[in-house]
Amino acid sequence: SGEVRATEVDLNEMLARLRETGLPGQSHEDALRRATERAEEVRRNAAEARRNAEEDAERRRAKESWSRRAYEFDERTTSQRPRAAERTTLEPLGVPKPRSGPGTRSKSTKLSKPPKVPPTVSLDAAVRQALGIDVRMGALGVDAPPLRLGRTDRVKVVISRATLAKQLVATLVAESQVPTVEAIKTSAIMRVNLIGAAFEITRLNPPDGEQLVSETAVWEFDVVPKASGTQKMTVSASMRIPVRGFGEKTVSVPSLEREFSVEVDRIYASRSFVRRNWKYVVTTTVAAAAVVVALIAAVWQR
Repeated sequence: SGEVRATEVDLNEMLARLRETGLPGQSHEDALRRATERAEEVRRNAAEARRNAEEDAERRRAKESWSRRAYEFDERTTSQRPRAAERTTLEPLGVPKPRSGPGTRSKSTKLSKPPKVPPTVSLDAAVRQALGIDVRMGALGVDAPPLRLGRTDRVKVVISRATLAKQLVATLVAESQVPTVEAIKTSAIMRVNLIGAAFEITRLNPPDGEQLVSETAVWEFDVVPKASGTQKMTVSASMRIPVRGFGEKTVSVPSLEREFSVEVDRIYASRSFVRRNWKYVVTTTVAAAAVVVALIAAVWQR
């Protein structure tokens, strides 16, 4: 544009000289006419160049303004976008979430990334991983008082997964017939059962045998011995652990068998014998009474 302005100034000066002196070989009017036409053409070109320059400058300003607005919009969108941990649902891929409310303007939405699919893990590997995370060593003991034939006694099974589990359980079963403490694998939720062919066993708590083992847990049973002498009871325990991708699974702990001494109650033994053999007892008693009556009658007749 500076060169255009300089050319226009030069032409104006040349027109002024031509008006004064003219050109050799040409009439004054022809030279003035041609110079005037040339000057008008230069002015038109200069005006058009100025318009083009102004339009280019306006386009640059508009482009910079839009770039700045797009950058600010991206910054606001990024700062307001929820983190991955806070998202509750996945939107369909490539479908923008509808917005409602007065005055809302539709904006371009970026395509969401497809969710990551976790690698397929076998049940065996998942169980091994869960055992390594949720299982730790603990202790088990059985607190059983002296048992007597036919009498109901309270037997307790104690499991602890505390730091000093073995010492804690040993203290709780110190007065037991069998104060032995066994180290076992434990989980946060365990199930315990007590069985024995020579005993009538009633579970007291909990009804299904399963409870939370925060530090120490106690299962209680009412036990009635049905036979005297040395009898065996078996403690069976199992762990319930969450296996990622497969729900909760039950893992058994090796069963523990304990021998208990059952004292003989003579009164209970006599009652049991009579209950079991009352027909023979009645028959024998009647027969003995008949013999005694016959003997008395024979002696009386003499």
